[in-house]
Amino acid sequence: MRRNDSALRGLRVVAVKELQDFTGSARMVILTA
Repeated sequence: MRRNDSALRGLRVVAVKELQDFTGSARMVILTA
């Protein structure tokens, strides 16, 4: 359980980073468009 929980937490952190990167790049595209 604990191992699975930590894995889920890591996935969540990665997902948040990916989302931030995506929104950042999308914002740049919108600004430069």
